[in-house]
Amino acid sequence: MLGYAKDKAVLAKRKEDIIACIRAIVGTPKFRYSILMEPLYDVVRFKCKVTENVCFTYIGQSLVVADLSGESSLWFANKNHIVCLAEGDILYAQNGRDTSSKRVLFDGVWHTDVLFRFGFTMSPWVCPDRYLRKSITTCYDEGTVVMDHTLVVALAMGDVVLLTLGTDGLLEIHHKDGHKTNNSPANLEIVWRYMHKSLHGENAWKYQDERDELQRILAEI
Repeated sequence: MLGYAKDKAVLAKRKEDIIACIRAIVGTPKFRYSILMEPLYDVVRFKCKVTENVCFTYIGQSLVVADLSGESSLWFANKNHIVCLAEGDILYAQNGRDTSSKRVLFDGVWHTDVLFRFGFTMSPWVCPDRYLRKSITTCYDEGTVVMDHTLVVALAMGDVVLLTLGTDGLLEIHHKDGHKTNNSPANLEIVWRYMHKSLHGENAWKYQDERDELQRILAEI
């Protein structure tokens, strides 16, 4: 079952898994657990690759389809009955178990008419009015907001996104061009928290070696 279970034992186990995941990445630091980690953890676990850049996953009760090449956008469907299927490098969607409703979403090109027919809505990489997309997901019943750029990093880089969350996060997500409305994968970079603000100033060049070293570390995770 997708989404967020209410059973306390299931929730406790998920929290243990997330903490274990963080420790596996960076050892055993002091790290404050954040409820935001849960939807992003599930995004990574449910992710299914169709091609090198095209994938789909689930966040809360929403189905997410993405093209991480940066040439398309994020697509969301908030209907529980829609199912995505990957067969080779072709992505299909259908209504539940109704195979007669099966249609191609992507086969080298996106079929936007089919996406709209299944109720998907588009969130472009660059969208001035949608930096915070509150309709993406709710965690439990508390209206937890997941930002587009965090979701993109989860899809593109996996578990390391957990280190950017919470008040004790070691890392942060940096928009290279300085525009928080540009959430294209190519414009997002994970950096050390202590240097993030400086990267938007005239002394950004001083941190280039440290940024390069961090990218090498992340590539090996």
